[in-house]
Amino acid sequence: SSATSSSAADGVSLFDGKCALCHGKDGVGLPNWRSKGQPDFTMPDWQKAHTDEQIADSIKNGKGKFMPAFKGKLSDEETGAVVQRIRAFGKKK
Repeated sequence: SSATSSSAADGVSLFDGKCALCHGKDGVGLPNWRSKGQPDFTMPDWQKAHTDEQIADSIKNGKGKFMPAFKGKLSDEETGAVVQRIRAFGKKK
């Protein structure tokens, strides 16, 4: 698939590099983490229940005891690109 813009491509590579280790490249999550409450980003219900701001906040500040904070590791632009990547999982069907 071709990226429509460079920021879209950044979101994919950022997600694959920093998030996929735990969330999986497909955004579904990993069984051992799912049991600890990890979301499945492909679920419409999860997508509807979270604003872009909430997702960005989780990326920046972490969530619970397992999701690390990426504040200082990702710029606002990069965080936004990752949010868009997470949104894209909800559109794939």
